[in-house]
Amino acid sequence: MSELGLSLSEQALGICLKVNEADTLMRADASARARFREVHPEVCFWALNGGTPLMDGKTKSAGIRARLDLLLRREPRSAQLLQLVLREQPRTLVKADDVLDALVAYVTAAEDPANVRSLRGEPQVDEEGLPMEMLYIGSGGMVG
Repeated sequence: MSELGLSLSEQALGICLKVNEADTLMRADASARARFREVHPEVCFWALNGGTPLMDGKTKSAGIRARLDLLLRREPRSAQLLQLVLREQPRTLVKADDVLDALVAYVTAAEDPANVRSLRGEPQVDEEGLPMEMLYIGSGGMVG
């Protein structure tokens, strides 16, 4: 329970636990700080869509199709990978939007570093020296 009388969703709690694991590793291993990079799937899709937000929700059929279409331009196996995961994993564990989020993170990580931008330019660091950045594929300069 928070000070506001609200609690985290299971998904948010799971994400927080994984972020803590990554932070713990980066605190203990300086070389990990250079290897770990951060993305937000919707920022990545925004960038792949020419800097225009996708209007259809990521769990809706039209939103799934729009995101898949953007991914197919960068990774032709995206539809096959999506179907493979959905065929092999129960929906209680993974949904289409989860797979698309993972695929856009992969596509961004696999991109030529010269084409990868950060929302705030050079990565900022927190009080412990851990990088704070949000990467996306872009041809222009930074935003914000």
